[in-house]
Amino acid sequence: MAVDSIQKLNEVDISGVVLNDSAVKGLSQDEQGLLTARVVLANQAWDTAGNSIRACAAVLCEIQANAKSKGNWTALLDSGDLHFTKSIAQDLVAANKWLSEHQVPDRFLSNVSARTLGTIARVNDKGLQQKLVQKIVEVEGAGLSEAEVKKMLRDSKPKKAQQVSRKAVKALRKDATKEEVIKHYSGIVNSLELKLSASAAKVNKLEEANAELKGELAKSKAALSLKAGGSGEAIDSGAQAIAPEEYPSPTRENTPKPLATF
Repeated sequence: MAVDSIQKLNEVDISGVVLNDSAVKGLSQDEQGLLTARVVLANQAWDTAGNSIRACAAVLCEIQANAKSKGNWTALLDSGDLHFTKSIAQDLVAANKWLSEHQVPDRFLSNVSARTLGTIARVNDKGLQQKLVQKIVEVEGAGLSEAEVKKMLRDSKPKKAQQVSRKAVKALRKDATKEEVIKHYSGIVNSLELKLSASAAKVNKLEEANAELKGELAKSKAALSLKAGGSGEAIDSGAQAIAPEEYPSPTRENTPKPLATF
């Protein structure tokens, strides 16, 4: 770690802050002090305002990266020393890389939950991820709920989105205006929508062809039913026309006489 970073951590007021014993187990006094300072910074970033979420996520990643062992990190998450839940911390850690790669102005993150950021960060399709970012920008800080993100994930069926995304990506300044960010991501989204429209047109054609086939099938079934019904009536009429064979009733004259006995 850089010397100036350690010096800044040493300047953090950690008086009165005591971490859970399991979180600092196996750490030296200096390491405990640095960990405590980072926890203080993470809590301050979280408590300040929504636009400090990026800073909070970055500090949490530092804590995880500099943990003596995975056990220390897990113990810290379970300890209650952080001012937010374990799941929030995990979502912010997952979101940190995504936040660093997508230069979304901090003011647009104010009302976006850690869970939503974590969900977006875990989307493998870069094109769809860009579309979600565009949605955050469009609402201008009004927020994007996890339910909205999940609906967009369900409804989306992107094809070759990563290639489209790479072609459309341009560098954005950290202090980019709303108009600049919208213009940047609109190009990506528009390209994806054109492909989706073409696919939708193909689907419509297939549905129309399928409807025609269903109509032809219904007509064939109706014709077959009429023919089958007509054949049955003919068979019944023929059966009635055939008279049953008549056999003579036994009489005295035609009854055989018994053989004589001796």
